[in-house]
Amino acid sequence: MKRLARLANNDNLLDSLSRLDTAQSVFQALQTVTMEDFLGWRDKTLGTTASLYLNADLEVRKAWLWIFSMQVVYGLRISETIAIQNLEKPYITKDGVSIPALSDPNNTGNLIYISFIPSSLLLLVYNLQDIYQVNDAIAW
Repeated sequence: MKRLARLANNDNLLDSLSRLDTAQSVFQALQTVTMEDFLGWRDKTLGTTASLYLNADLEVRKAWLWIFSMQVVYGLRISETIAIQNLEKPYITKDGVSIPALSDPNNTGNLIYISFIPSSLLLLVYNLQDIYQVNDAIAW
């Protein structure tokens, strides 16, 4: 925020931000899940060990389960999982290094390349902006 205030030459905002104490003072305990607990939750989610509601969409459940699995296996946030660039095809870096697709059986190290501004995320932001503009036009 301070950098943005400097770039905008907004001295009032910069002064206000400078008075804020930004030191983190409250810490949360790290959350963990055992593989057994995760696999049990997975089986229930897929309807293997528990009945699903009649209106449950198994494909949607599988898609979210994939996201959660990436979080458990790689320790990623949802946004980082969405930003993986080599899921189905190799990613070529600017200096010509090829990072194999995560789905490639030869990617034995399970390497992933995360771009912090993937085009799909930009489209998502664009679409969300359109939604907000439409919502702003509708008197909720």
